[in-house]
Amino acid sequence: MLRGDLARLLYEASSADAFYRFGDRIVSVEHDEAGVSVVFENGDEERFDLLIIAEGVGSRTRELVFPGENQPRRMDMACAFFTVPLAPTDSQTARWYNAVGGRSAGVRPDNRGTTRAFFNVHGRSHLGVGNSVAEQKAFLQASFDGAGWEVPRLLAGMEAAEDFWFDDLRQVKIDRWSNGPLVLLGDAAWCVTPLGGVGASLALIGAYVLAGELTKTDSIADALAAYEYVLRPVVKKSQNVPKLVPRLVHPHSRTGVTILRAVQRLVATPFISKRAAKALTPAVQSFTLPDYR
Repeated sequence: MLRGDLARLLYEASSADAFYRFGDRIVSVEHDEAGVSVVFENGDEERFDLLIIAEGVGSRTRELVFPGENQPRRMDMACAFFTVPLAPTDSQTARWYNAVGGRSAGVRPDNRGTTRAFFNVHGRSHLGVGNSVAEQKAFLQASFDGAGWEVPRLLAGMEAAEDFWFDDLRQVKIDRWSNGPLVLLGDAAWCVTPLGGVGASLALIGAYVLAGELTKTDSIADALAAYEYVLRPVVKKSQNVPKLVPRLVHPHSRTGVTILRAVQRLVATPFISKRAAKALTPAVQSFTLPDYR
């Protein structure tokens, strides 16, 4: 399921009972035993019983209320996603291409008549790239110059893409998820990175557990403690992605790429792929949702 489709479903299911504020962000947070005072960028001030921070791996609000506490675990890889026009070579099958130098590119079909594309670059050369989209696209243009396959088409599509996303893959490592009436949720609390393959699942599980624990008690502090107690084990296991994994699937030599392609052909068989999917996400697969009814 596309991220936008999931967001739309969640919005439509909750919009009658929740107020959504778009095009704004939090610039100041103060809390006490009675609640949280929040100042928004547009100047509005609001008071809440609880502030749930779910802004993703690069959460600015997390850094306001947990300054310096996140110790990110870098996976030594840059990743970019974007949409390109459908081409005659595209089908209902996702395709992955590896080039020497720790580079990969790929495409997969969507339900909109377009194609979703990605670029990966292994290493730390991207850490000096700025935050502007222009700088990020320039980095990828230089990194994939001469890479072969359908890369020229993808680079051209990337330049025109309006949904371009680029980031340094890193896990969020923080010793606590709450501080008084402030709590972290989803990638802001425990980003696994796309390498773990369970980001959306953990976010939904986390929201379910947090809501469930809040219904069990009148004490917000007790609910937040229980929420973390329930989820810490599955998050810890899900984050246990060896840094060797991105290195192995992004060979830097031609021989390494040849070996990887042979392994990929084997893993792509139905018998192996179904078992591999379960083996790669054991923590989420084995997690039993608490019953809060």
